Amino acid sequence: MKRFVKLLLNFLAWLFLLPIFIVYFIQKQFTQSEKFYYGCAQFVSLFPGTLGNYIRKEYYKFTLKKCSDTCCICFGTVISHPGAEIGENVYIGLNCMIATVTIGDDTMIGSGVDILDGTKQHSFERLDVPMRLQERKVERVTIGRDCWLGNRSVIMANVGEGSVIGAGSVVTKDIEPFSVAVGYPARTVRKRNE
Repeated sequence: MKRFVKLLLNFLAWLFLLPIFIVYFIQKQFTQSEKFYYGCAQFVSLFPGTLGNYIRKEYYKFTLKKCSDTCCICFGTVISHPGAEIGENVYIGLNCMIATVTIGDDTMIGSGVDILDGTKQHSFERLDVPMRLQERKVERVTIGRDCWLGNRSVIMANVGEGSVIGAGSVVTKDIEPFSVAVGYPARTVRKRNE
């Protein structure tokens, strides 16, 4: 019975999103712009409850490079780039902002977590050009399998498999596998496998 209810919710979410999928598909044929994708990502972030989780999952399964059928993406969360990849049994909490990222299987992401496009998103060296017009560098951030990112953490570098990032921490440099890292900037305080 539980499996039937899940299949029904998946179907209802997909049916609800069908007009968006059609427009998205047509738009992709004629333009490389991601504005429609991003606007729809904001739209689906606003549906509360269990049905909202299913709507987000179905939207991202259709639009992302990879999105597992077993993930949970909570209210208010926006995945800002269709190049993102979400593994099996991933949980993403409330009000997260996720950029170009690969998230490994069984990872838990707390509420209010920001995963950015690396540490060099915007250049600001030139004074004769506004910062908004300077070069933008997108770096894929990888979150390993079985990680836990605490509430309100900010991730700008890779997090190794099995690592824990403390709440409110800011990751600016890669974190080795099986580390427990906290602070600003985040530093490894111990290893989980020692």
